[in-house]
Amino acid sequence: EILLVPTGYWARGVLVKKQFEEGLQRIREVRARLEEEGFTAGAWMSSTMGHGFEILRHPYRRMKGSQGQLLGNTICPLDRAWLRYIKWCVERLAQTGVKSILLDDDFRIDNHGGSAFESNNGCFCELHLAEFEKRYRRGLDREELVKILDKPLPLSLNGKRVRHDWL
Repeated sequence: EILLVPTGYWARGVLVKKQFEEGLQRIREVRARLEEEGFTAGAWMSSTMGHGFEILRHPYRRMKGSQGQLLGNTICPLDRAWLRYIKWCVERLAQTGVKSILLDDDFRIDNHGGSAFESNNGCFCELHLAEFEKRYRRGLDREELVKILDKPLPLSLNGKRVRHDWL
């Protein structure tokens, strides 16, 4: 399988549908030629949420780190507007006829740090804290949660549950 990479879904921090559609048309053309030669074509969405460093401005909620800092250009995956955007991109990409779509590892939200040496254990924005409270049935503010997550192993049974539920 050969993975094709769409282009044009970001330009100066804004979705540029015309460029994205042009990239999708190119994928359709290349996919058809590859299939004529007996290959299978998939697609790789190489940047979805961002990679933690400042490269673009965008209109979406940014991830918040364990110390309360905004994390580069990395988008919070609970942002409803971003979810609509990424759904649209994946749907349009699927319509090109590729046999598979590989999403970049952006969705492992524990690897988006403020620097290459900082571990954040995920996003600590208000949306994530509220979702955690809803699922865990216990409200923890960012500082309380970080204290539990930063404890060395072995954790208490309750600490293990908190860490499991958070990640």
